[in-house]
Amino acid sequence: MSAYAPQYSKQERLRIVLLNLAWFIPLYLASDLWLGDWLTDYLKHSGCLVSGDISRAQLVMYGLFGGFPLFAAFLLAVFEGRRSIKVLQLGQDPLPGEKVFRKTLYRYGWQTRIRPTIVLAAIVVLLLTGVWGITQVPAWTAGPQACAQSN
Repeated sequence: MSAYAPQYSKQERLRIVLLNLAWFIPLYLASDLWLGDWLTDYLKHSGCLVSGDISRAQLVMYGLFGGFPLFAAFLLAVFEGRRSIKVLQLGQDPLPGEKVFRKTLYRYGWQTRIRPTIVLAAIVVLLLTGVWGITQVPAWTAGPQACAQSN
């Protein structure tokens, strides 16, 4: 067995980069051109808009302080969680048969457990932050509104 992990060929690397750019560029342009202006306009009047028992300003706060950390924890768990658990179990990084972009030595022992431990700790911190944010939004938005509320 080689001391180095197998590398992607130049053709595979180019394919990976182009596939990622194919979804990232349209997403960035759509969010920059459409979502940015819409969100700016929405936030100007969100305190005056009410949907049931919750103002739209509260909805934005729930999304920002609860939804965003929980979604980030979900994405981190999906994309890095399983790999991190496998690295912790095997004590080897990169995993057997896993291709890498540049020449990388296989590492074994306690040094391989540092990064996966940080990833799993980040997932836990993001989950706790999201739950804490959801519990704090009612207190943060309980003050007087800038406009007359009429249902």
